[in-house]
Amino acid sequence: MLRTGLVAQPSYRGDLRDIADSKFKTRRSFCKATGLSEDMLSHFLAGRKELSLESLDAALRRIGYRVGVLPSTTLTRQPAEAQAMTSSPPSSKRKTRRQVG
Repeated sequence: MLRTGLVAQPSYRGDLRDIADSKFKTRRSFCKATGLSEDMLSHFLAGRKELSLESLDAALRRIGYRVGVLPSTTLTRQPAEAQAMTSSPPSSKRKTRRQVG
């Protein structure tokens, strides 16, 4: 389903959205609890802005969560076609310039 685009890969933006939507009645209450502005949260979730790791960690700690590093899973692996393209060695042929005139 990932290959067809029907399902997106998990992301920290999606994780934050899930926490905000499932643990809080409104995004406003989530923002008040985390110290993030509603404007910043909206831009961050839409992918228009970034949060620094420090800001994200501080916001999450206020509500009992932490930023962490997880091992790769099969969901984050590239499709076989993309792996084949990236794993093949580059061509050793050099292009030659044509002389004009």
